[in-house]
Amino acid sequence: MTGVNRGLAAWVFLVSVAAHADCPTQQASCLLHEEGAVLLGGGHFEQAAAKFKASIAAAPSARAYLGYAQAIEGLGQLALAYETMLEAKRLSDLEVANARRGDDAVPRNERIKYKLAELSSAVAFVRLALPDGVTADRITSVQREHEGDVAAPFDHPIAVAPDHQVLVAMLSDGQKVEFEASVAAGFEGRLVIPIRAPETSEIVEPAPPPVEPRRDRDLGFAVELFALPGSVGNIGSGYGGGLRGELRRGPATVTLRVAYFTHPDNVVLLPAGAVGVPESVNVGGYDVQALVGARLAIWKPIFASFELGLQHYDEHSDDFVNPDGSRGGELGVTYGLLGVGVGAHWRRFDLHVTEQIGLALDDTGGFDHNVPDTVFRVLVSVGFLILP
Repeated sequence: MTGVNRGLAAWVFLVSVAAHADCPTQQASCLLHEEGAVLLGGGHFEQAAAKFKASIAAAPSARAYLGYAQAIEGLGQLALAYETMLEAKRLSDLEVANARRGDDAVPRNERIKYKLAELSSAVAFVRLALPDGVTADRITSVQREHEGDVAAPFDHPIAVAPDHQVLVAMLSDGQKVEFEASVAAGFEGRLVIPIRAPETSEIVEPAPPPVEPRRDRDLGFAVELFALPGSVGNIGSGYGGGLRGELRRGPATVTLRVAYFTHPDNVVLLPAGAVGVPESVNVGGYDVQALVGARLAIWKPIFASFELGLQHYDEHSDDFVNPDGSRGGELGVTYGLLGVGVGAHWRRFDLHVTEQIGLALDDTGGFDHNVPDTVFRVLVSVGFLILP
């Protein structure tokens, strides 16, 4: 049994115990809820949904709506589960306001809030609109396919399944119009129902395209923290920060990253044959990277990445003794970079690990001969999306 199933089974047991405590006379709504809870714990989502729906019909309650929402979530109907969880939250808040000491209303309310937050990041939202010249009385109802009517569809953004959702508009003349919403999870778009205005003696312009995505959702900006663990030659480990720009197109995202790293001083031994005499010196440095790449969603929330760019590394030492007796040494090297990586995102955060290969584009000679021509490094980054 997986950790998720164990957690669900434990919750079902607690719900069943609470149902016995709240139903001393074995009312029909409570008995139906108990049966639904047992079916839900066993993974029989369709049968559980039917029991919870019957319990709601007998006597609406927060726990019945909670059970129904989790059952239809198990069936993959995320948008309907989200709206059902909203009703569970409304009823639960009323129960908490009137709760007696020892009542299970408060812990149930906390679970409902947790599930509601979880579902809100799993569904998408669309704001429905009508073409010019079409009034709201032309629409009698709007439905998600196979899920029934959506309440007040023009008053607020409605929840839809992420990436692809078929919607059906029932018209006052008995016709129905099917249209699709394609919005990523956690985002909101605008959707124009594709119907024509009533014909008049004037020329009527064609209805606008059915979907008008919010363009500001296609662009994003993030701040990132970076770490370069380990050393390559005399280039020590480093850390730094930077910015990332994103342009989203379906499952793919084009990225531009700019990063600055500092490499703290570390003691190295300059080998025989270097300019000057072999000696142990402190060296430090910094580098700047500019990378253009793409991220491709492979399995939510996992993505793969590919990047190309440039890195300039600058190294210095105040301890190095030159042949003329003066102290100090500097060198700078520019590398061409290729990076392949994998990462995961959660809400506005992402963790990204990239294997970078760098090839020197100019001479790596200078006071430190241990700066390599070819660099293999792991870049670890943590990002936070600040816009939108």
